Amino acid sequence: MPDLIHLPEPRLLFGYNQSLEDPRDGLSLLGPHDPAQNYGVKYGVVATKEGSRRLRNWISKLQGPISEVGKERSRPPYPGFEAAFGMPWSVKPALELSFGEEELRKVVMLNDRHKRNFETVRFFTDLILQTILNEEVKPV
Repeated sequence: MPDLIHLPEPRLLFGYNQSLEDPRDGLSLLGPHDPAQNYGVKYGVVATKEGSRRLRNWISKLQGPISEVGKERSRPPYPGFEAAFGMPWSVKPALELSFGEEELRKVVMLNDRHKRNFETVRFFTDLILQTILNEEVKPV
């Protein structure tokens, strides 16, 4: 039987050029290695209206502190996105593309697996390419 080799956790680089093994500890105590305070998170969303709503709710929850509930505290609480990463993340996307669930269902329910894959990818790429041609805000 082969011997098991224990590999130590890699040390990750955080703010002030400090390194730690645990990303939760590093972000909470030292912040990110490269704070991107000048630009923040820029993103676009391609989803149903319900999918966009759920994403906004999730991003909203990440803005504030989150701690372990009902457990003896063993880790520092998550301080919130901007506090942890040193950059803002707006709940409002730079660009939002919506489609109807029924439109997508038509392509993801095709019987032929190759056609289903092709049509599903084409569904999203056509939507994105049409937006690039017609909108001022461009995905980067």
